[in-house]
Amino acid sequence: MRRNSSGLFKHLPILAMVFALALTFLFAEVASAATTSSQSPASAPTKCLTASPPTQTVKAGQEAKVTATIYCYPPQSGPGFLYLVATWGDGTTSQYLLCGEVACMQPPVVINTSHIYQPNQAGAISPITYHPTFCVETLPASSSTPECVSVEIVVV
Repeated sequence: MRRNSSGLFKHLPILAMVFALALTFLFAEVASAATTSSQSPASAPTKCLTASPPTQTVKAGQEAKVTATIYCYPPQSGPGFLYLVATWGDGTTSQYLLCGEVACMQPPVVINTSHIYQPNQAGAISPITYHPTFCVETLPASSSTPECVSVEIVVV
């Protein structure tokens, strides 16, 4: 006895390929939408520079630690190296190189900074509150105003 196969089974490999192609396009659309939504401006930081913690208390002679995060670099107006400059408020500064002659560290850049306020700087009047600033600057200094943030460090 002979069976007659229907036309659907003759075209089954072609239908399978069409179905696979449709699924590919469907999942490509979903992946594209997911990628686009995760890169929305709402998830990006509003500032190029942040510092944390916003406030801390340390004993004189103890290390104060501040984490600076650079999310983007300001446009440079001329030659020079780009630094994170920490001005600690007691007359000392620290410089951390971000961009040299050849290359820049790719943002986001996290720099862990620290400073020790000496007991003689706290003096007899305790506590003393410092407001160190952290700025992204071109050195030698350019005419543009650097972006800066400040935190509060209370030395007891």
